[in-house]
Amino acid sequence: MSDARPIPADLVQPDAPLQIEMSEHGSTVLIKVSGMAAVEVVGQFSRALQEAAARKPRLLAVDLSGLSFISSTGLGGIVAAHVTCRKNDTLLCLINPKPFLREILDLTKLSSLFEICDTVAEAEQLAGAG
Repeated sequence: MSDARPIPADLVQPDAPLQIEMSEHGSTVLIKVSGMAAVEVVGQFSRALQEAAARKPRLLAVDLSGLSFISSTGLGGIVAAHVTCRKNDTLLCLINPKPFLREILDLTKLSSLFEICDTVAEAEQLAGAG
């Protein structure tokens, strides 16, 4: 018997294209992600994360509030960026992930790996960035 539950329809936007916006504010690089980080486009997401981490900011804030789906490969991209950030003394913080994503992070024990904040301002305070 499986504990698998379907994702509520109001959380999934079928065929929502992946959109990634990157901006820099002082010692913070902010990546805003929306749509679906499906296997077919997740490389784009992973490259953006690595590019941002390579800038060696004090804080890499990844706003996931607009993300409606993420594949396991997408999660792997976040983990890889986290490893790069640790080497660069950068704090990677996930911003406002939706409940389905928080549940995935908890189930995979990744929530213990990442800082998770409700706002960018909260993450900046945590990192001493601004």
